[in-house]
Amino acid sequence: MAELLNPDSITFPKRRLLLALAVAIVADLASLPEAMSPLFSVLLDFVWLGVLVLILGARWELFLALLPEAIPGISLFPTWTAVVVWLAAKKRFLNKKP
Repeated sequence: MAELLNPDSITFPKRRLLLALAVAIVADLASLPEAMSPLFSVLLDFVWLGVLVLILGARWELFLALLPEAIPGISLFPTWTAVVVWLAAKKRFLNKKP
């Protein structure tokens, strides 16, 4: 829970990041056929959120990704992958020594 309060604390190993990226890609690919059933799509997005929270911890960016996933049409954008890539870039930027 402290991770939500401190946005500068990004500490997860590269292995977890790669696993999260694989899960995010699968989640985005799985969202293509589920666009036919919005309710099923939203429920499955909560499952993907839970899996990514287990891997990366409770990051506010992950919860924010649910918003575009719930909007029909916009949910076709690879939101989960974009969020994981953003977290990787943010981690790299914050851990960079001046």
